[in-house]
Amino acid sequence: MPGNGPRIRARAAVAHGLKADLDNKLFGQHIASDIIFKAVSGFMNNDNPTKPLVLSLHGPTGTGKSFVIQLIAKNIYEKGKSSQSVHVFSATHHFPHPSETLTYKSQLQEWIKSNVSSCERSMFIFNNIDKMPPSLIDSIKPYLNHHVQLDGVSFQKSIFIFLSSPAKTGDGTILENTWEKDATPGSGPIQQLANNLPQHNMEAPVGHHSG
Repeated sequence: MPGNGPRIRARAAVAHGLKADLDNKLFGQHIASDIIFKAVSGFMNNDNPTKPLVLSLHGPTGTGKSFVIQLIAKNIYEKGKSSQSVHVFSATHHFPHPSETLTYKSQLQEWIKSNVSSCERSMFIFNNIDKMPPSLIDSIKPYLNHHVQLDGVSFQKSIFIFLSSPAKTGDGTILENTWEKDATPGSGPIQQLANNLPQHNMEAPVGHHSG
């Protein structure tokens, strides 16, 4: 991309680099690595996806969620997570006061729309989604569905990644939703996000090195 805009790697470089990083730097997560590679490379190779790529990673500390995000961003954007097209939100840091949820909703929606308007391949990462107010999660959902445009903006080439750490211990899990799947109703906002995602066990803890 010319000028001062975000620089996104060529699709062949994304696929080659991500495959190499997942194989060589992420250990003990073979099933998850394969799912992530197919989802991300397939999405980036699609010139006209019907909906955004949505990845949802769940597991206790040490299962490699943040490291996986680092590898994905590194191989899509030349500046990795430092790219101006990568936006990271922490539920406890950015949305700490339940009484301010209406303000948070308006600000978050405007932030998503304005940044996707600037870069259609924007990435939005939400840490601790299990700690986000349910109505705030609801405000994100319209951007995850099949829309040619929403309020004049197309979100079909955007990437949304949700991370959560369950309170109970045990094997971590990764849930992923590729762009072609439809949402399935659930019992609550977080469950609705997760219900339509095929679940795969991850072996915890994960081993990795930054290389």
